This record gives sequence, structure tokens and C-alpha cells, in this order.
Amino acid sequence: MQDCFVKDSIFNVFFITLYFKKLGINFTMSDHDGTNFSQWDLMEKPGVQAETPVLIIETINGVTPLDDQFGVDDKKTVPDALYESLWGQLDLTTKLRTYAILDAAKVPNLFDQLAATDLHHRCMYKGQAQDDLGHVAPWLVQLQEGNSFSRRLFTHDEETNDAMGYHWAREPGIFIRTAADLEDVLKHFRKFTKVKSETGQWHFFRFYDPVIASDFFKHNRQDVDLCASFFRSDTVDIHSLISVRGRSGTADIFSVSTKHPIKRIPYLTLTAVYSIPTLPELSVLSRSRAEAEAEAEAEAEE
Repeated sequence: MQDCFVKDSIFNVFFITLYFKKLGINFTMSDHDGTNFSQWDLMEKPGVQAETPVLIIETINGVTPLDDQFGVDDKKTVPDALYESLWGQLDLTTKLRTYAILDAAKVPNLFDQLAATDLHHRCMYKGQAQDDLGHVAPWLVQLQEGNSFSRRLFTHDEETNDAMGYHWAREPGIFIRTAADLEDVLKHFRKFTKVKSETGQWHFFRFYDPVIASDFFKHNRQDVDLCASFFRSDTVDIHSLISVRGRSGTADIFSVSTKHPIKRIPYLTLTAVYSIPTLPELSVLSRSRAEAEAEAEAEAEE
């Protein structure tokens, strides 16, 4: 039953769609322990819209994954086309760290793989949510250049992907560049992982799926409030968010325009006009646990 619920509500669900324009639902974001952060109001009128895009979007096409690199002494960690975006530094005074938010629903045994590394990592769910759903939850990982796990995220070989743990084709998550430490980054992004509707139902927002991330930020690139919420907090200043779609060999790099010195706001507004366009394969609304379990029982009886 739980597996049925997990597959439908986490792996396949993309619930922030134009469907909500008809519903007018207010959402409350929570940190899984009942602490509310803010509300997502889907209103008829758009929120504050900038005349020019708040986000700068750089798209890199034709990105080729790393191969096995067998016999190579000085192995690359990421493809050359992504090196500057993922490891480059602004200056000598500010050191940017590289994080990944990875989807355990896409990466088999992600926890075990991370536990076998020396990379700092944390589940973005906590408490009972982590106990129940940690095997399909988003995980925050601080990547290191030269690390074998970091390298496997960008490696692809049709014949050895599963055996060697190469994850490029899985499109496992998104990447974050910031000077903030892991705990601050965790606290900042955790509040976006789950929302509660007015009816009391919880829904998961899979913003860490690169397909969803690219559509979400492109569609809302002029929404000042939304961009401020994702890219700024009291302790975190996101330099860039990188969405890599391995199957198409495309990477989108999102960063805040210097023309818009946005500051942290106490709430996040998603409007009907600037909600995410529906994607055919991800347009299913999250069902309640009761509905998922009822369907599983019906299938079992058949």
C-alpha cells in the first residue's frame, strides 16, 4: 500500500498546474514537524511582476555525459561544458560550494550509496516522514570535485549504468551553487518540499526534478516574490540553480539578475497566471493516502 502511495504521490506527481486556476486553493508550506513557513496563494491576479526577467537563464545544449574513463589517471568529475557552472568560483574572497538535491525515487539505494562516501548529506524529510519515505525522498548532498559519487552523477554507459551506478540518464536532481553551509541550505529548501491544502491534505512538490525545475523557473522568471523566496533567505544567497536533463543533453542555469536586488520576503505567492503549464506525463494530482490504499486493495482483490 505504501509503495502505491509513494509512486503516485512522489514519483509521478506534478501538482502545481493550471488546474489550480479553477480551484483557487491556498497552500501552507511546512517543515514536516508542523511548523508553517508561509502560504502559496493562487489568485486570479498575478503578483508583483518585473518588467524584465528577475532570473537570468543560460541554456547549454548538446551536453555529453562522461564515459567510463577507464585507464584515465586524471578523471573528470563533470563534462567540460558544465565545469564552470558547477565548480567555477566568483572571486578569491567568496568560495561557492556545490550541492545536489537528489531524488531517491530515481536513484536506487541512494542512502546506501551516500553512506559509503565521505560526502556530507542529509535527508530533506525528517522525523516520521524520513522514516516512512526516506527511500524515495529528496536528499541534499554537498558534492566534491574528484569524488567518485559526484562523478557517477555525470557518467553514462548503456551497458554498465546499473552495474556501475551511473546516474546521468536517471536525471536524478538539481544542483545548487551557494556559499552557505549544508545546514542552512537544508533549512532553506526543506520548506518547499511539501504543501498542505485547505482540505488538510499534504502534497509533495518535486521542484528538485530537473524537468519540473526548468519549466517552473522559466515560467515564473518575472515573478519577483517567487524568485525571492527560492533564491534568498536570512542565511542563504543562492548564486545559481542548475537543472541538467541528461536525456536531452540540456542544462539550464538560473541566476538572479543584478538589475533586481531582490530581498527575502515573508511569504511566497504563486498566481494562476504564473503557475506551471501542465506537462502530459506529470499532470496527475496527488491523491490522499486513503485513496491510494483503497485502489491498492481493489487491485489486490482482483
